[in-house]
Amino acid sequence: MSIHMLLAALLLAPISRPADDAIGLEPVWSHALGSAYSRVAADDELVVTQYGDGENDYVVAFAPGDGSVLWKCRVDDVYRGHDGSSDGGISTPVIGSKLVFAIGARGKLLALDRRTGEPRWSKHLVNDLGAEEPEYGFTSTPVLEGDVLVVQAGGSDGKNLCGFDANTGELRWSLSDGDAGYASPVVLELLGKRQLVVMNGGELLGVDPSDGELLWRHALGERENASMGRPGAIDDARFFAKISGQLTIFELAEADGGFALNELVRSREFNSTYSVPVYFEGYLYGFTSTFLTCVDVETGRRVWKSRPPGGHGLTLVDDRLVVFGAEGNIVVVRATPDGYAEEGRCAAFEHSGYSWPTVRDGRVFVRNETDIASLALVRADTSSVASTASDAAVGEHAFGAFVASLANAPDASARIAAFVDEQESFPLVDGEFVHFVYVGEAEDVAIVGSMTGGRAAESLARVPGTNFFHRTYRLEPGARWEYGFQVDFGRPGVDPRNPRTVPGRRGPSSDVAAPDYAAAKHLAEPTGARGTLVELEYTSEQLGNTRALSVYLPAGYDATASARYPLVLVHDGPEWLEKGLMRNTLDNVMTGHSVKPSVVVFIAPLDEWWFEAGGSRTEEYVRMLATELVPFLSETYAVSDRASDHVVAGLRGFGLTSALAVATYPDVFGAAAIQSVSLEDVARHALFARLQAAPPKDVKFFVGWNRYEMRDPDLGLDLREHSERLVAALEGAGCKVVKSEANGSHGWAGWRAQSGEWLSALLHAW
Repeated sequence: MSIHMLLAALLLAPISRPADDAIGLEPVWSHALGSAYSRVAADDELVVTQYGDGENDYVVAFAPGDGSVLWKCRVDDVYRGHDGSSDGGISTPVIGSKLVFAIGARGKLLALDRRTGEPRWSKHLVNDLGAEEPEYGFTSTPVLEGDVLVVQAGGSDGKNLCGFDANTGELRWSLSDGDAGYASPVVLELLGKRQLVVMNGGELLGVDPSDGELLWRHALGERENASMGRPGAIDDARFFAKISGQLTIFELAEADGGFALNELVRSREFNSTYSVPVYFEGYLYGFTSTFLTCVDVETGRRVWKSRPPGGHGLTLVDDRLVVFGAEGNIVVVRATPDGYAEEGRCAAFEHSGYSWPTVRDGRVFVRNETDIASLALVRADTSSVASTASDAAVGEHAFGAFVASLANAPDASARIAAFVDEQESFPLVDGEFVHFVYVGEAEDVAIVGSMTGGRAAESLARVPGTNFFHRTYRLEPGARWEYGFQVDFGRPGVDPRNPRTVPGRRGPSSDVAAPDYAAAKHLAEPTGARGTLVELEYTSEQLGNTRALSVYLPAGYDATASARYPLVLVHDGPEWLEKGLMRNTLDNVMTGHSVKPSVVVFIAPLDEWWFEAGGSRTEEYVRMLATELVPFLSETYAVSDRASDHVVAGLRGFGLTSALAVATYPDVFGAAAIQSVSLEDVARHALFARLQAAPPKDVKFFVGWNRYEMRDPDLGLDLREHSERLVAALEGAGCKVVKSEANGSHGWAGWRAQSGEWLSALLHAW
């Protein structure tokens, strides 16, 4: 068999049954902690990590045996997560024989007495070394080598990499320019020499940790970057590092009395993850997105890929992988190129995180963003091993009987072909059930969509010996779902047998609805007079940027009329016009006299839209809307000057922005339309503070969401819960709130189905 045939055969090897010496897990202790990305460090006497309590960030130490808190030390004011990140420390502490070392996200480096947690010395990477705080805070984990503490500080004047006296904090050596980035140095034994391998932006460095001597320098390509993650060892000459998102294997060789670094292999595997792979006996094991993946280090080619156990991080213990899997499970898997071989699993938390486990003396210590737990490695209970595809929901229906009849049937493929030809449409809606079917050459097929929360994927069951995949769900009366098929771990795509599609955020999605689902009439092609659309650009002096605007003027718009028009600002403007069919809606509801004729301004987002969609520039952006854009529009069009006639509307993060606009400037905006709000980002703090300190008066909010909202139980995300939390905060502040849950799905088809409702609620023609 050729190597290509072998790789193809192993591409998706089935799950192996556990061996007699299989390892499992048992829970020992757990604690609610506080937000942070910091991993857990552990030795015989201490378990240490960082966390934030909403006001301060701390380093905390637990007893390994029972999890009792030994001490905690304040690091700094809490580091606020922003623009997609969560609160708290990011760097992982390091435990020494006398001291514990930790770097706070704001740049404070602390050396703490390991018995008491009392500070013994400290440095500040910004104030003392001239470092520039990375956009998402200081991330790098220090390295303790003998009595030298090495920190990738990002300092100026040659202080990017610093070696401190571990006992006193005295700076022993420093070298290199650059910034700290989000990488951590590691000590590797290469060619008989212990050396730091440093990812330094556009280069890799080899450094003697004792005195800072530069052993070698390797420049990367002009547009290449090594600023995230950390290198890892393969053998005494080879190591790996992630270069511009690609896993790259290097070999160090002696050359001209020194060292030279040669690139051997690159792999596109292990992307879309913060996790660092591990090496064992010729293969690397790690995550590609949330798929556990095995790669041959000689070729960089994938050997196998597995949907279970999901998750984001792993560590190697002897010949086992200890994985922080999906849904808060810790999973033990054999490190073998023969395929995914799970031995045991145990739930540690309700949901997972981006960390990976630390294993010490038969104990596993792990944390997600808010909790910490300890588990014991024990002899496995092999009955708990997961299967490649969970059983589909089934019931007393003809489809289930058909699938059951295929078991061991000699003509199964022919019967499947005949069955498919007989169907009028797919998926098959059968009373309370909907049966999803995929027929085609594939090794793995999963479904992702409304039924899974829009992020997680669930495997379709395969009829053995055929290319027939299926899964059944219960579809509630009046419901509408969106979904896609993920074939062989690729990007989700539409159901090839379902002609019904709706616009998705990253391409079309397939659509299925219960027979009694009521489509929104306001989306139909208008039959009467239509409004006009004017395109223009607006440059903000405050923000120093320019954005495109599309201004809808209702049918019969009269710039000279004494009655002025209400003003509506709509974020994600181009998508509302294209995917949201908003012109149809406006023409139908305004000419139908259910909504006051209004000037509606569709605002195009900037390329880095997330900063203004609840992110770190939201307050500046909201100020621009209130003090620049609205006055400009009032001068340009026949717009009412009453705040009660001004509405601002947004989805997800821009829903948070819209709520903040009304809460901050109730004298400018009298109402907000908010759909599928996301309260993940930093602007939520400003919003809730304003609602508590100075609740806006005489304003109105429409808060709408779908029953099948975006959710990710693996990471504890649920936008339905976010919407309900926002409603509670607004009502608690005494605001008028119209709340609406639709029986649809997160996405443009669901949002546009509600657009007529929020327009009517906020701009009703009395």
